[in-house]
Amino acid sequence: MESKGLLRGKAAIITGGEGSIGLATARAFVAEGARVCLIGLLADELAAPEEVARAMLFLASDESSFVTGATLTVDGGMSI
Repeated sequence: MESKGLLRGKAAIITGGEGSIGLATARAFVAEGARVCLIGLLADELAAPEEVARAMLFLASDESSFVTGATLTVDGGMSI
């Protein structure tokens, strides 16, 4: 599928990042030019909305314009 850049300049927050549908959606959005924040949260280890929102605001801002193809893990150090 050829990219048409339909989402260029847009930011998307995609939940269910640990599943195949969320990941496939994120890949499709990135291919169309979107900046994507992919989130997957375990029910017993939920972050406060404000904690995730700060990361999303950064990714949606001009300050992140040079960030490409990176994974920003917002999990309070649980994955270390």
